[in-house]
Amino acid sequence: MMSKTESKSSKRASEEGVLAISTARGARGEALKAVTANRLVDGLVVYLGGDGWVEALAAARSVSGKEAAAALLAEAEPDVAACRVVGPYVIDVVPDEAGTLQATSERERIRALGPTMRPDLGKQAEA
Repeated sequence: MMSKTESKSSKRASEEGVLAISTARGARGEALKAVTANRLVDGLVVYLGGDGWVEALAAARSVSGKEAAAALLAEAEPDVAACRVVGPYVIDVVPDEAGTLQATSERERIRALGPTMRPDLGKQAEA
């Protein structure tokens, strides 16, 4: 059993880890955050939505602030342990004019849409 000090230390390390990962992936300040991962059954990029993992960024759940982002990322852990998803991390998102969530980094926009060399493949071919 962990002591209160170990628990606080663990929580702080977890929050610092979320911030470090988020910053390394291009996170900026107080932007809205979402959680992304890859689904293990087929390798698709997925996002943590209101009722589990969704394939469309527009259906992802977004939060504001590092504490809320850490809590959202923690929600992914049972699915990692159950081998449903791999590599969850926090990304920055912004709503467009219509209120639809869009990734802020080029990397995440590519992950959301699919290959850049063949527009007839991936999610951009469905649009």
